[in-house]
Amino acid sequence: MKKVTVVGLCGQSVFLKGKAISQIGETKIYDEMHVELGGKGVNSALTTHRLGGNVKFLTALGKDSYGRECKEFFDFENFNATVIERDGTKTDYGVILTDEDGNNCVSVYQDASKNMTAKDLSCFENEIKESDYLLTQAEMKDEILLEIAKICKQSGTKIIFDPSPAREFPKEFLQNVWLFTPNETEYENLFKQIIPQRVVITKGGQSVQLIENGVKTTFEVAKVVARNTTGAGDVFNGALMFSLSNNESLFDAIKFAIKASAFKVQSKYVIDGIPTQKDLL
Repeated sequence: MKKVTVVGLCGQSVFLKGKAISQIGETKIYDEMHVELGGKGVNSALTTHRLGGNVKFLTALGKDSYGRECKEFFDFENFNATVIERDGTKTDYGVILTDEDGNNCVSVYQDASKNMTAKDLSCFENEIKESDYLLTQAEMKDEILLEIAKICKQSGTKIIFDPSPAREFPKEFLQNVWLFTPNETEYENLFKQIIPQRVVITKGGQSVQLIENGVKTTFEVAKVVARNTTGAGDVFNGALMFSLSNNESLFDAIKFAIKASAFKVQSKYVIDGIPTQKDLL
């Protein structure tokens, strides 16, 4: 089993579920509320961990009650996390609105992760250099991404990058990414900045497409009833990285990630939908 690392966001998430999602200027009453740990980075890292991967996670938390709850969860899961804490910062927070069809709208407040600096990676540099793959997301600011690229280039660590949320990225970082994992909208944004040599495009419940050196391969996805699509892409990435670290080919890793993501969308929230190996048998 190869070593892998994840650098990403972790915080608290509140889910509000109702018949429909609020529109601009509209007030809606939601029927259900649920609070749990969340964030693209931690969701993916926890997926790799629960599947049995050798993963280490770097994140930033505030010195507050939400941060303490996150660390207690890490201990409960026996999850290898390195935490950056800085006085005066708040733990990141997300609000997820979900309708009865499982569609969602996500809003994220960033503070602890926004205050991370390139220097903060020094405590995690050896873990990155010892890993075969590193996964990160667009939630991390540019100086973090550039420092990741610098370290990975020195060690030969392959970067898997989830370009979500879509935005402009430093060219020096993009040129050092081994694999991109956008959805269709994020791919359009990414394509304006770079022509990826290797990209996996997730298309919701329709399909997944791999484009490698200009060659396109389409993978079918399982037809399941989605209860909540929040975190499906995060689970896909975590499962993909686990499979690659288990010496599977990229083709087989994509098939495994599709299976894991299909399991996730049938769950009510996110943490309850992050699978173990047993769940995917």
